[in-house]
Amino acid sequence: MNTSAHQSRNEQASENTDASFSDVLTAWEKVYQSIRLKMRINADLIAADFRLTIRALVVSLICILSLVGLALLTWCTALVALCLGLTQLGIHWGWCVLVVLLCNGLGIVFIKNVLSKALAAIEMKASCASLLDQTKKE
Repeated sequence: MNTSAHQSRNEQASENTDASFSDVLTAWEKVYQSIRLKMRINADLIAADFRLTIRALVVSLICILSLVGLALLTWCTALVALCLGLTQLGIHWGWCVLVVLLCNGLGIVFIKNVLSKALAAIEMKASCASLLDQTKKE
């Protein structure tokens, strides 16, 4: 009786082990499917975010180009008005051209100063140097 009780215990233990292994396998499959679903949802979210970002960049580019075109048209109109005003005052057209060229030169100098100050404020050199220093240490 001792041996039969022992064998029946072993059989029950092996059935419990098999049942627990199948339970673990089922649980891991559920975890795998859950992670796979989350990854698919995240990939869809990233793709949608990327499409939205591209659209926003295109709209921003169109707005910037429109603004630049409007500024160019305004500048040209102001220069033409200046030339017409100077010629109406009796100033020779050669002097009008020189005044327009001087205004354009001053505008270029102003824009160059603003651009150089903006680029100096960004300080990308320090960021690049720190990145390069960190990669050398690793």
